[in-house]
Amino acid sequence: MSHLLAMDGIEVGGMSHMLHDYNLAENSILEPMTDVAISKIQCGESVYKFLQLVELSLTPTAGNQWVCHAREFFRGVAGSGPTAVDAQHNFSEQFHVAFQKLYATPAFEMTPEQQDRWQEFVNLIDIKAYRDSAPLDLREIGEVRYGRADYPSRIDWVDGRHEHVLLEQLPPQMATYPDGQWFEAIVRRRAAGDLIKIINAQRIPPIVITQAAAEEYRASLPVADLPSAEWKWVK
Repeated sequence: MSHLLAMDGIEVGGMSHMLHDYNLAENSILEPMTDVAISKIQCGESVYKFLQLVELSLTPTAGNQWVCHAREFFRGVAGSGPTAVDAQHNFSEQFHVAFQKLYATPAFEMTPEQQDRWQEFVNLIDIKAYRDSAPLDLREIGEVRYGRADYPSRIDWVDGRHEHVLLEQLPPQMATYPDGQWFEAIVRRRAAGDLIKIINAQRIPPIVITQAAAEEYRASLPVADLPSAEWKWVK
């Protein structure tokens, strides 16, 4: 197939076999499924876009299990599960864990083996795209505004920003906040500043803030808290 199929957080393309949800019950046909090419992996809110297609091999094993691993890359990363779909999903989880462990390790603390493995990740993953999409959790203070709706539809942040929001981006209790309610919250954003969601919030008394204080507050918000070690590695 030439089209791409999004499945379980993994974008799959170039299949030589259609991926079915095989369950290896007794008397099932054990047919290896190879040449599953993926262009990205997503685990939760972390998205890893590949600079080239990566072929996965899905193989049935004894004990009603499937194993999934990359044919040429990411040695040591393998997924398993009772079905081919489960094994592929577990591969994405194992990939995510392996990447994050190295991503959080400063270059000078890496062993030669870890350096080689990290270089493989850097050569195959669009690191800039990952950095730009990586979420940040920030502490922010704002005021609920209704606008034309009869529920919170806009947030006026304490630093002067105005941001339209959807109910699905808010924790359930915020749907009950009256117009003009002030709150303090943990807010999840992309590195570029785009709102993903408000994780939790609690009501606080109204705040009166000067423009100078608002600018100081805005300057105090953290920027992307990302390790710098990866930028020392080049292809």
